[in-house]
Order: sequence, then C-alpha cells, then structure tokens
Amino acid sequence: MTTSECKQVAVFVHGFFGKSTSTWRNFQGLIDEGEFADQWAATDLFFYKYDSRRPIGISAQDFSSFLASVLTAGLEEIAPTDFLPPTFITQSPPSVWKNRSYESLLLVAHSEGGVVIRRALLDRLADLERQAQSEIGEAGSESKLRDLVKERAKAELSLNSKLRLFAPACLGINFSSMFGFTLAYSDILYAIAASFPARNDLADDSPIIIQIKDETEEAARLYPSLGGLKAHILFGENDHIVHFGGYRHDLVMPYEKRQSHTGICKPKPSYLTPLSFAR
Repeated sequence: MTTSECKQVAVFVHGFFGKSTSTWRNFQGLIDEGEFADQWAATDLFFYKYDSRRPIGISAQDFSSFLASVLTAGLEEIAPTDFLPPTFITQSPPSVWKNRSYESLLLVAHSEGGVVIRRALLDRLADLERQAQSEIGEAGSESKLRDLVKERAKAELSLNSKLRLFAPACLGINFSSMFGFTLAYSDILYAIAASFPARNDLADDSPIIIQIKDETEEAARLYPSLGGLKAHILFGENDHIVHFGGYRHDLVMPYEKRQSHTGICKPKPSYLTPLSFAR
C-alpha cells in the first residue's frame, strides 16, 4: 500500500530457505480484494528478504537496521539493497514516501523469521537497558533502571508491535524427525544446509534457541506492557518441521486443519485464515 493515509506499517519476514515473494504467495494480491481491502487499506507492506543461512544474530542485526530505516528515514532515504532494488526505490513517487510517520507496527514472520524478529527485539531492549544503566550509574537501583527503560520503550514501535508468527521455529526445528526437514527439501539440499550456521542455531537444543526463549520470557515478565514480546502463533496440523508451542506469554491459536509448514501462511480464496490472522 502506498496511500498517504497509511498509519500502520507491516513487515513480513520469511523463514529458512524461504523467499520474500513465494513464502507469502497470494497474500500480496488477496489483501486488495473483498473485505480485506478495507482492513489493509491504511497499511504499508514490506516483504523483507535476507540470507537465511547466516547466523541468527547477524540476520537479526540486519533486520534491525532495515526496520529502523523504514520507521525513521522513510523509503526515499533507504539505499538500494538486495531487499529493496534500485528500480523499486527510483520508481516510487517521492511525494508518497516523504515524511512517512507510522503510528503502529505489525511484524509477521514464518518459521526462522520468527526467531530473527525475536532476537532483534531483544537486542533493541538490551540497547535501552545499557543506555539507562549508563545514565543512572552502577549504583542505581534495579527498580529505577526498569522504570527508565519502561519510559523509553513507550516510544519504540518495534517493542510495542503486534507480533504474528506462522509456524515459528522459536522452540527449534525437528531435524531428527524422519518426517522433518527432508519433507521440505531434497536429501542433497539437506546435506548442504546442515553446514549452514542458521541450521545449527535452529536446532531444538541450540544455545541460541534456549537463550532467546529465556530472555524473551524474562523480558515479558519485567515489561508486561510491551506487546512485541508476546506473539500470536498459528501452526498447521501437518507441520512436521518445527516444534509446536510458544513462550510463556504467547497466545498459540488452535492449529489449522490440513495445513503444512509451508502452506500455513499462503492464503487462497478457499483459505483466508492467513489474512485475518496476520491482521
């Protein structure tokens, strides 16, 4: 969407070996039809692209940089990259993107994308905590630190975002399952992918996965008003790739019948749940 009335921005983040287009296939078109046209009319949509093979921490840092550019600079000030090609930027009317000011943020992710987003949000919260600690000094009380962070966090759209996760890998990927990873990828690709850092980061016993879970649950306990720390989650009953479930403060919806790991986020005329769930 590119109307001047847009007050919300939505960023979609694909998963492991996913793409910014095919992961969400039909989403881009169906939001302009029927009842959903009005629901999404005041929202700018970005379908983010990244190299999902890299370590989660690096992907999270890059995503944070992209998100900050969208929220603070406006599209006309974002340099051409893999996720925003030069033609997309130069063909966008300057009047449309100048002085964009959003009131809310919607973060939507599939599979690994949910882990990337949660790491990015934790990193942003850690930044605020370090800044607050430097201001009050080491002798400052814990309660004073938390109060200062809470006050600063009110202005952070990312930490106050609505988080919608399709089949997230937040509890790890079931690589050991005979029905798991090879259902989505060939044996050859699986052998290649096994050497990628992100594959190891997403294992269910990975210290990365465990740390993100522990830190997110603790942060949600300390800062209960921050919506970005609490996700709404949707799985398909035929998902044999990720472990079902969420974190302590998440809301896990009833699973979708007949939906797989890759199909859960692809709407079609006979399956409109992704449009209503993300919204």
